[in-house]
Amino acid sequence: MAIKMWMGILALLGCSSVAATSAESCSPAAASEESCAIKGNARDLLFVGYAVDGGETAVDEIWVRMKNQTSSYAKLLEAGCDQSGSVVKVSFQGTPSGETGWQGEWKKNVKHHREFQIKNLNPCQKYQVKVSIDNTDLDLFEVGPFYS
Repeated sequence: MAIKMWMGILALLGCSSVAATSAESCSPAAASEESCAIKGNARDLLFVGYAVDGGETAVDEIWVRMKNQTSSYAKLLEAGCDQSGSVVKVSFQGTPSGETGWQGEWKKNVKHHREFQIKNLNPCQKYQVKVSIDNTDLDLFEVGPFYS
């Protein structure tokens, strides 16, 4: 009876086919390492560019958000996976690449829809923006310089 109970608990943790002898190798951390698949068009679903609010462009801010502003970042993931632990991360660097190294690492659960705001930037500088979902990076986005 105790083994059946433990097998049930392990299945809930994401360790459905664990033998009773190797149960100690399964943990909630190991179960949460699995990530959801990212849609092939995920990059196309994102807006990465200068902040625009009410028709005004803020050339010292870059925003990262969904193009459909009412959608959550979960729309970047394939349907049918548990998205509760998935995280979107955003960081940036000035170019030429590596001039300042990657700065910032803002994180949001994929269930959120609010934009990431990168502030106090030089509008004459070119920036690369990296968007990652769990441990997978999308192709880099380039923004700037403003006069380009």
